Amino acid sequence: MKLYGSYKFTGLLFMTAALLAGCNPAPTPPLKTEVVDLDVTTQVKMALMNDPVLKNLNIEILTTNGDVRLVGVVETQSQMDTALTLAKGAAGVHTVHNELTIKPE
Repeated sequence: MKLYGSYKFTGLLFMTAALLAGCNPAPTPPLKTEVVDLDVTTQVKMALMNDPVLKNLNIEILTTNGDVRLVGVVETQSQMDTALTLAKGAAGVHTVHNELTIKPE
């Protein structure tokens, strides 16, 4: 009888350990690499500043999770196209939202 009681105790101990192990699972690391918005903004800003035509324009760059918004006024459609192309080519950019406007003549 004493042997049967020790099996019950051992079984109860294993069941308790299994239940407790399932209560607090170890945190899992993130599956994707997070984009640092400041780095993306810097990459886009540098690309625009390195362009001789765009460097003197006041184009605001707003970045959220790699999605870039370009806000400001340009003088020509060509400048807008160049700004969009440069922004899309910058490291870490997922999408570019064009909120640029062309200055009325």
